[in-house]
Amino acid sequence: MKKQQRSTQLTYPLRKKIVLRHAQACITSLGRIIHAPLASLLTIAVIGIALSLPIGLLMLLHNTNQLTKNWNDNTQISLYLKSSITEQQATTLMNQLRVNKDIANVNYISPNQGLEQFEKQTNIGSILSQLPNNPIPGVIEITPTVQLNSPQLIQPLINQLKQLPQVSQAQLDMQWVKRLFNVVEFVSRALYAIGILLALGVLLIIGNTMRLTLQQAQHEIKVLQLLGATKSFIRRPFLYTGMLYGIFGGILAWIIVDIVLAWLNTPIRNLLLSYQNSYTPHGLPIGLVLLLLISSGLLGIIASRITVSHHLRKN
Repeated sequence: MKKQQRSTQLTYPLRKKIVLRHAQACITSLGRIIHAPLASLLTIAVIGIALSLPIGLLMLLHNTNQLTKNWNDNTQISLYLKSSITEQQATTLMNQLRVNKDIANVNYISPNQGLEQFEKQTNIGSILSQLPNNPIPGVIEITPTVQLNSPQLIQPLINQLKQLPQVSQAQLDMQWVKRLFNVVEFVSRALYAIGILLALGVLLIIGNTMRLTLQQAQHEIKVLQLLGATKSFIRRPFLYTGMLYGIFGGILAWIIVDIVLAWLNTPIRNLLLSYQNSYTPHGLPIGLVLLLLISSGLLGIIASRITVSHHLRKN
């Protein structure tokens, strides 16, 4: 029991000492960055610009996913019925379609209603009304369920509806949907490729900056080695320096992307409104911002550790 109390008493001062050493190393690193403002700002600017491109693509991908998440809410399958189908037969068909688990809503437009809509939208509706028979067929509008949120999933439903004996044609304009999903997939893959390349670029930028910093601190490192300082003690402030460079660069990238989004927000909204879409683009959510700062900080630590370890092995 006494041994456990002693170990607990020794552990707390040791933990406190470790925390103080890390705090001291962090403050020393921040002071090193502040004392060379021009060089530090240039390094942070280069890191921020390098990170802003993948972050901008990530924000574009995030907004596109939000925009297309409920794309099927405005997507309808139009079933053009055969001219011989009566309204009673159309009603029977609608009741059968409502049982289908892939169909969320069914709406029937009679030939007369279709003719009225056609007259309102065009200038030749009056000519059609003078014909002996109404040439416009009855139409059943089908809204797919939320689960059918991609062209690949909704295509089997269309093929199934085309086989119905009452249906003359089943139509869905999926060309724009397919193109949109192809663009999203392309941007996703491009994001990973560009992100990896620019991450390597950030490693090289921070690594080169730390190499110059080590050359300037060469005499300080020699004195610490003569005093018996361990490699981890010597390495620690430089690791914090790299981490701070990465975090500050990530913050700058976040600011750049938000400024660009604010600049483009009005034309993007006008473009979406022209397609009857009131969606407003959003900046990066807080979760992705935290991921950005953590990732950029880790890149700084990795670059600094590689550079400092190589320097200490040579000396």
